Amino acid sequence: MRTLLVGNFGAHNVGDELILAAALHDYPKATVMTANAKLSQKFCETTFKTVEFPPTAFRSFGRYASSKNYRAQVQALKGFDQIIFAGGGLFAIKLRACALWFFVFKWLKFLNPAAEFKFEYQGVDKNLSGMSKRQVKMVFSAADFVSVRDKNSLEALQSLGIKNVTLTEDRVWLWLKAIAKHKTLAFNQEGDKDLILVNALDYGGAEIFEIEHAQAHHEIKFVAFAPSDLTFVPLGVTAVLPSTKTEVLDLFASGTKAVGERLHFLIVAQAFSVKEDVYLLRRPYSEKVKSFTTQHDIKVYKSVPSQFE
Repeated sequence: MRTLLVGNFGAHNVGDELILAAALHDYPKATVMTANAKLSQKFCETTFKTVEFPPTAFRSFGRYASSKNYRAQVQALKGFDQIIFAGGGLFAIKLRACALWFFVFKWLKFLNPAAEFKFEYQGVDKNLSGMSKRQVKMVFSAADFVSVRDKNSLEALQSLGIKNVTLTEDRVWLWLKAIAKHKTLAFNQEGDKDLILVNALDYGGAEIFEIEHAQAHHEIKFVAFAPSDLTFVPLGVTAVLPSTKTEVLDLFASGTKAVGERLHFLIVAQAFSVKEDVYLLRRPYSEKVKSFTTQHDIKVYKSVPSQFE
């Protein structure tokens, strides 16, 4: 059986590459649709067959029209028996994102009309535009199997008339919890200095500066989950953008506390935490973060007095 894994892979986003690593654990012989094969293979620390994305916007359609080689690469998307949208918030937040994955789905359905389409561990927002909701309804109503990672996503699809949706959890969360259990990795390991891991998505991070200056006896490390995060690193704080899954696991296994904003930063930290040492930097920026932090009782760090003492 030929399997294709689909997601936002190869886009320099650590969370999405973690989704791919978790999916490859379940589908080790799958082909992967990725925008950057070398990046995805390096992160997952393994080799696998890859294919390119089909055209979804003006530039890529122009490339499709002008490049015989690219048209041949798109034809390589044919012949799959099952197509797995592997997880994450593909249909969330922005109309542009919903439109992109709508076109990806349409291309794959056109090229593989007899294939089984499975949407696993999906995150779907409730507060989408009317156009996005129509695209979501068309895509998920045509799927052979749908599972979602939180109750919010379940309710979003049910409100659109999508039935037979399985409620589960985030794919990375489930994968990392199994790793932490079987490999006895432990967040909060004892060391010479407490290591506080920080992630931010915007300026105005006075909270980070407060941690940096008020807690001189701690080591602070800024963990970027995308290149854009590096814009918000406070002066004097060490920053890292992990490039492999092992680097992610080792980093979070050696941390003592985590304060961040991105969903998968919080998911990895929570997976390795053995007590309440994971906090939001500020209020959730999206529905997916609100769902996860509510479920796991992760609070904004300033609301917990003296937590770094």
